Amino acid sequence: MPNDKAVASPMPSRTSRADVIGRTALAMSPASDDLLKASEAIYNSISDNEHQRLDQAVLNNVYVKAFFDAQSIESEQPLIPSQQSVVLSAICQSAAEYGLKPLGAQETQRLIAQYPQLGSAVNAAWIQGAHFKTIRGIPLLRENPQDATGSATNEPLYRASVRVTEKSWDHSYIGDAYLALEKHITEYRKNLDNSYVPYCAIVQSSGTGKSRTVDEFSFPPSDAQVYNFLASDSVHELAKRDLDRQVEAFMIALFEKCNEVIKRVLGDHPGESWLETQAAMWFRGKMTEGQSFGSQGAYRIQFYDDVIKNANKIIQRVDLPKPKKARNSDPTQDPLVYSKADELTKNWKETSNVIIYLAFDEAHSLTRRMRDTGKGTETGADADPPPFYYLRKVLRACRTLPLFTIFLSTTGRIDQFIPPKEDDDSARLQRGELRPIPPFCALGWDHGALPFLLR
Repeated sequence: MPNDKAVASPMPSRTSRADVIGRTALAMSPASDDLLKASEAIYNSISDNEHQRLDQAVLNNVYVKAFFDAQSIESEQPLIPSQQSVVLSAICQSAAEYGLKPLGAQETQRLIAQYPQLGSAVNAAWIQGAHFKTIRGIPLLRENPQDATGSATNEPLYRASVRVTEKSWDHSYIGDAYLALEKHITEYRKNLDNSYVPYCAIVQSSGTGKSRTVDEFSFPPSDAQVYNFLASDSVHELAKRDLDRQVEAFMIALFEKCNEVIKRVLGDHPGESWLETQAAMWFRGKMTEGQSFGSQGAYRIQFYDDVIKNANKIIQRVDLPKPKKARNSDPTQDPLVYSKADELTKNWKETSNVIIYLAFDEAHSLTRRMRDTGKGTETGADADPPPFYYLRKVLRACRTLPLFTIFLSTTGRIDQFIPPKEDDDSARLQRGELRPIPPFCALGWDHGALPFLLR
């Protein structure tokens, strides 16, 4: 067997040795039990789909792959200490964007030597299928471990917050944020000729009511099928033309499925009055039926299974046109996307109001460029466009229809959804002839608090 020490050469570290020693000393401060206890509140702040992506990034790490190539490591087999340190380093570096220290292998080796239970946790996660979700919740590995232990030692509060979140969909909505959002959308749809694409972003912290507010318009954990089809690493590796086809096929299949559902239910509820007054409530009820904090209900799962199955068929049978840059030609209505969206909206009486709302929660996963997957190194305008770029193009084709899209994110980066006009492909947007719709932020605070009377 090859010398595993030679394979496990230290990973590049983003910090100097002196800085590492200083920060490691901070991590070794009192309450080590709390620092080593995985916090459910921390690791559940990352979606399951993101955990899957990060797990794959660990396996794709150059040093972990070197172990596989040398056949000194096997899936679901125990790791020796030097392998544990390399895997732990890969876990930390791949999840640095979520607050983990980007530790090199020498640094993780020192941590495991001081805290053997840390190595045991990595080993157990590897044997159980290389799922490192709980490892990412260990405060010791985070940039601010002392802050993280507040969550780790207060798991009952976290679990209570989960119950509150679930119950929020079973009770009447509190507050007027949804009315403010409706006003925001209506105001900027008055002049469609000046609006670039019919969408806006809601970028705000977790727990501020984004999803519940949007739920008043349409419906709300993660749809794994949709994520895997639109935002997984394999999607980011597609050629530009193939990614364009994939996004377009998804939207066509989504409109077709919605139209199918509406027409089927209208057979049981004939007449325009039910469609105008009850359809949205019925659809929301079906799409939230049986959902919990961590999973969707059977109806919604089957709904998106059907969408993805049909989208894959569309990709195979339709020769979609090659994408064109907006600066070379003014985008026109895509006949296939537009016709399917138009068929759906025609179920309702003609109106200037929005009929169909599309909501993409945790939408920052759609804005990752190819360089973020480790498959490319291009940056800026020359980097391959993310799925969001093509999705926005499809939505622009539907700009004259009573349809509007909302992108929700907790990253705090508005520029992901509304880039500076200088960075956009559209010449008309760059010249100021068209404008993106500003983000919505007026969610308010403490809507459920009791009024405080001043005397």
